[in-house]
Amino acid sequence: MKTIRATCPMCTDEVDLHPQAITLHLVDPLRAVDGDKNRYAFRCPACDVFVVKPAGEHAIELLIEGGVELSTAAQAPWELGPSHPETPPSGPAFTADDVLDLHLKLQEPGWFDELASFTGLQPRTSRRWPW
Repeated sequence: MKTIRATCPMCTDEVDLHPQAITLHLVDPLRAVDGDKNRYAFRCPACDVFVVKPAGEHAIELLIEGGVELSTAAQAPWELGPSHPETPPSGPAFTADDVLDLHLKLQEPGWFDELASFTGLQPRTSRRWPW
């Protein structure tokens, strides 16, 4: 299986990714050289940061040859969430009681493990970032 090498701007590691781990989003597939809006994205396996990079003509060719699937939706998949604090997600408002509850929860020794258990993710260790 082919792997694609990319550099993470956060940890500066060069990582090898499978084509399925990369999303290539073209704004207009008929004008694939519009590098200002075309992007590719991946989650860095070294530091777990979600990385979005511009995709110029050469990068698009390499990614397609490597087996990365194209996304040509009106919006990039990573832009579907709220894009600004003035457009918050729906749900109950955050109250002063919620702030107090959060403060008390953070005083407990196992708060992070409890938080991680809700996501199903395992904490990662990193050479560079201790948290």
